[in-house]
Amino acid sequence: MGYSEINYLVATHPHSDHIGGFTEVLAEFDVDNIYLPDAVSSSDIYSEFLKSAEAEDCNVLKAESGVEIINENNLTAEFLAPVSSEYDELNNYSAVLKITYENNSFIFMGDAEALSEKEITADVSADVIKVGHHGSNTSSCENFVNRVSAEYAVIECGSGNSYGHPNEDVVSRWENSGALVMTTMDCGNILISSNGSEINALCTNENEIQSSVSQNAAQSAENEWVINVKTKKCTQPIARMQVKSPRKIKSIQISLYRN
Repeated sequence: MGYSEINYLVATHPHSDHIGGFTEVLAEFDVDNIYLPDAVSSSDIYSEFLKSAEAEDCNVLKAESGVEIINENNLTAEFLAPVSSEYDELNNYSAVLKITYENNSFIFMGDAEALSEKEITADVSADVIKVGHHGSNTSSCENFVNRVSAEYAVIECGSGNSYGHPNEDVVSRWENSGALVMTTMDCGNILISSNGSEINALCTNENEIQSSVSQNAAQSAENEWVINVKTKKCTQPIARMQVKSPRKIKSIQISLYRN
């Protein structure tokens, strides 16, 4: 995307699937600030991450409830969790980040479980949520799901993973709250953007789009489509589309436009 510098890097917690790529990130980018919770791990991956941060002379800061990263030009980024100083489960140390840009907001839950969700007293309402713990049933308790009231619920999980993520009850819980559930195993890479008032979701797995568009038209769009379920301001849609729902959610009417 053309960037060489990262101003703020968030390591949600020391589990390898959440920090395993950061050594390479630190080697490739100029990273100014790293936020991480006050939690430790004996893993080699965590040790290498800390060594890399020191070697790159990054400013390491504590991620905890109430810490604000950005507050300028209608943009805020602040941590809602961890709230407590000690937990039995490393997942509950997860740095939960809320980003708000004008009228749109996003929450990133890391692997925060139900205990952390219940501790958060701040406003968790958001248009988009990166669902906690890969859609596991340890997270996304019903009260929290209803408090968030998201339009999009994004779940990161690999196809055929041995954990059985995402949990079907959790998926249903988010769908019943009115969210469109998107998983990386079904959609591929997911990019969600905001102009301050409208949300656009980009799914790069063309297998999830079933349509009458010709092969040439699909190729010209490079298998990337912008799905806007909120606005009807756009004109000249490229085609009428049917979007496959792997979770068999209720039928929805959408329009698709080339970005």
